[in-house]
Amino acid sequence: MSTKRFFLAVLVTAVVTAPADALVFCKGRGAAVLVREKCRRREQQIDATTIGDLMGAPGTPGPGLHVVDKNGNEVGLVTADDGSYMRIVRQVNGEFFNLEVSGSGFGFQYGNDGLPETGYLYYTDAACTSAPFVPTDQGQFLPLEHPVTISADGRTGYYGLVSEQQMLAHPYMIEVEAGMDDPSARANCTGSGGQIVKDSHDCVYRGVTEKCVWCCRVNGTDTASPAHTLDLTSFGLTPPFTLKRQ
Repeated sequence: MSTKRFFLAVLVTAVVTAPADALVFCKGRGAAVLVREKCRRREQQIDATTIGDLMGAPGTPGPGLHVVDKNGNEVGLVTADDGSYMRIVRQVNGEFFNLEVSGSGFGFQYGNDGLPETGYLYYTDAACTSAPFVPTDQGQFLPLEHPVTISADGRTGYYGLVSEQQMLAHPYMIEVEAGMDDPSARANCTGSGGQIVKDSHDCVYRGVTEKCVWCCRVNGTDTASPAHTLDLTSFGLTPPFTLKRQ
C-alpha cells in the first residue's frame, strides 16, 4: 500500500479576496453599506468597527438555509456547502465567526480516527507544544468575520486577528503520516526530520484501515496570529445538526 500524508487542515475559506487596504465601506442615502476601493462623491466612508451598530441588534434569523441543532436551536446561516460539511456564520457577542459543521457537530471528521484531528495550527517548537498560532494568509477577511479552526473534539475554536499577525520563520505544524504498519508510519515521520507527538495507532481514511502517527514537522515561513479561543460548548447546542430552510 502506498504511503499517504494527510495534512491536518480545518480551514475556513475567505469570502472576500481583495486586499483589505484597497477596500473601504461606503454608505449612501439608503440602508445598504457597500464595499468599494473609494467612496463616491455622495457616499460617506464608514469605519468598519461601526458597521455592527448600523446593523442593529440581532433578531430572528432571516430567510435562507440555516443549520439547527437537535432541539431546533439556531446554529448558523449556511454560506457554503462542500457536500460532507457546511460552512456557517454565527454571531457571538457582536462578532461574526465562520465555522465548519457537519451532522455530528462542529468540525468535520474524515473517518473513524477523526482526521483531521488537531486543526491547522502553527507552533514555535519542534514538539508542537507551544502556544498555537493561526495562519492569516488565506486572504484578507472582512473585519467583521473571523475564520475559525476547530479542535478535534469539536469543543474549541481557534481564530486569529489580522491586527496581531506576524511573520513566523519556519513554524512547526502537526501532520498525519500513514503507513501499512507501525514501523513504516513512524519512519515516514522521523525519516524526514519530524518528531512523533502521537505514536502509531489505527486510522481509517476513505474506508481503508492503516497505521498513523502525528508528526510535528517544520514548515515554510508564513504569516500567523496568536490563536484566540472560542468555547463552542458555551453555545448550548446539541447534535445532530440538520438543515432548515427559512
